Amino acid sequence: MRDIDPAMIAVRSQGLRLRTDTVGHDQWQSEATFVLVDAENTAAIDAMVTLGGVLLDARGEELGPVRLESLRIPAGGRRTFALIDDGQRSRSEATGARVEVRGAFAPTYTDSVAVRTGRVFVEGDRLLVAGAVTNTATTAVNAIIFAGFHDADDRPMTRPFTVVQLGPGQSQPVQFTGPVGSKKAYLFVGDAVF
Repeated sequence: MRDIDPAMIAVRSQGLRLRTDTVGHDQWQSEATFVLVDAENTAAIDAMVTLGGVLLDARGEELGPVRLESLRIPAGGRRTFALIDDGQRSRSEATGARVEVRGAFAPTYTDSVAVRTGRVFVEGDRLLVAGAVTNTATTAVNAIIFAGFHDADDRPMTRPFTVVQLGPGQSQPVQFTGPVGSKKAYLFVGDAVF
């Protein structure tokens, strides 16, 4: 593994969005406060990036940490991170967050799960994003597929996800409908377990 200078990862803190909503699923589901924030990889190579930080109140005092999240960001690309309150709790007093790069390195493996033929459609007052997810590996995979929706000011709005199960060489369509007011949308791959 080769470390990448954290300065090569631009966290778009001025556009972060603080939300409280349902997170998790099944027995891990709860209402929690989280931060949606974009990070851009300005390096000339792909980077596995980890973001972390703390939630802040109106006075700028720290309320508590958020969970770390790691995503692969292609060279010159951008990804939307969802940093959930570390205790998976609702924090009504939270009004902001401080987010920072906790690590970045160049992955030594190629992406074997990819979104192909992604398209964005206008559906009245919102966007719909669709594409095909393809597994180019020789083994089966479970992959998390995310959609990032942004408003007219290019701030993240939501980041829904689904899990797809793909056999070797298989493809599967995915589709997400964004919230009212969504103006930009894209699909990307999160964790993949072979």
